[in-house]
Amino acid sequence: MDEKFPDSAFEMFESVAPHANDFILPDLDSPIKNLKKVNPVRVSKFSYLNGKFINKLNNYDALIIHGMNKFSIELINRCRKTMPVYWIGMGFDYYDIIYNSASEMLKAATNDIVINNSFWSNLRRSKIISLIKYCRDKILYPNSIRKETGILRVDYFCPVLESEFHSVLNKVNGWNPKYIDWNYANSSNLVDCKFGNDFSMGKNILLGNSSTPTNNHLDAIRFLKKYEHHLNESSKIIAPLSYGDMNYRNVVINEGVKRFGDRFYPLTEMLTVNEYNRVLESCGLVFMNHLRQQAGNNIAQALFMGARVILDSKNPFYTDYKQRGVYLNSIEDINKTPELLSQPLTYKERLFNRIHLRKARGSETALFKTKILIESINSSKK
Repeated sequence: MDEKFPDSAFEMFESVAPHANDFILPDLDSPIKNLKKVNPVRVSKFSYLNGKFINKLNNYDALIIHGMNKFSIELINRCRKTMPVYWIGMGFDYYDIIYNSASEMLKAATNDIVINNSFWSNLRRSKIISLIKYCRDKILYPNSIRKETGILRVDYFCPVLESEFHSVLNKVNGWNPKYIDWNYANSSNLVDCKFGNDFSMGKNILLGNSSTPTNNHLDAIRFLKKYEHHLNESSKIIAPLSYGDMNYRNVVINEGVKRFGDRFYPLTEMLTVNEYNRVLESCGLVFMNHLRQQAGNNIAQALFMGARVILDSKNPFYTDYKQRGVYLNSIEDINKTPELLSQPLTYKERLFNRIHLRKARGSETALFKTKILIESINSSKK
């Protein structure tokens, strides 16, 4: 996939097993926008129908899929039965398993907007369109009609959080994969201090990470408005909205401007890494209103820089970080002590968070985890 994450995977795998990896992109024509370091082998999105391609695939030691999508499911079902299959979970590819419906990931105000509009096609699609899509997929992607056909062939599952491994495992009957602690090291350069060792956190507020309803922007904006008198008077509310649903983005911008006027500052263009890091450094307060696991790199980077991070206590990231002793806050904390909105973390709290993030997300840790994954592949060949 042409996303920002595979570049870090390329660096890790090539560092541990140089020139032993091929990266396949099922897209022959679209210009590559996000991949900077990977030079992928480009194939047709229907290459799984090509017997020669499958025969070539069967010569590899393992198949590692980045996201359980239709193409991945078709490949898994056509490769040799003895092929070890690794699933690098992205989040979006297993939320439909963890949650009974997409609306479970939305809060009241955001859910009302989504139900009454067509912002999120996965939530609201006409029966006719759904039937057409089903008939098309039944012909082109016969295995992916039942996602479990791909999942049951997975031998090793690497979700974002270990808790999600158990959540998915409990929902898929007859599946017994091994857990491997591996995911993308996108924040390693920051926690390795390649962007500096000290950050002068500003008074702005970072709200969400994308133009998707699971950010629950409307609920977050109304929450901040409720406690506006506890916010720093000079702070801007910065909302990254450069990717996702553009119609939904417009609703968020209208709501933000309505409640906060020119204090609401939407980011609608993609920024470079350095530009975005400067935005993060200007935000001493970070509010991620997701119920699901999302915005992992934003949260990690904000914690490392020294920001006060607020999450919903139902967010798996909140539970994971709290169990590790990381200093962050829940929405319940703010309801009890709204003064926290204008209080920075103490030096001791910032230092502890930084030490933890360096251990958990530094390049040395990422390389160690990649070695473990590669060793499991080599062991399967014996």
